[in-house]
Amino acid sequence: MITGTFEGLSSPATVAHIPQAPLARRGPMAFTVEVTTAISGEVSGILELDDAQIQALRNSEYYIQIHTENNTVGEIRGWLM
Repeated sequence: MITGTFEGLSSPATVAHIPQAPLARRGPMAFTVEVTTAISGEVSGILELDDAQIQALRNSEYYIQIHTENNTVGEIRGWLM
């Protein structure tokens, strides 16, 4: 299970993804999670990870990225650790 909060976006959130990449790099989308469509709110989801994905999570290779109306390519992101 994944849960988190965000605040202060420039416009309402539209979607949230969890891509996979090394720290400070961009990567391809691995999962989609639920997001509150507002400038402040919550992200949540239930993910089933296989052994390789568990290892990637332990290696800090996943981050969450929230897309907004004003920033369709992603406004904020943070690594899952």
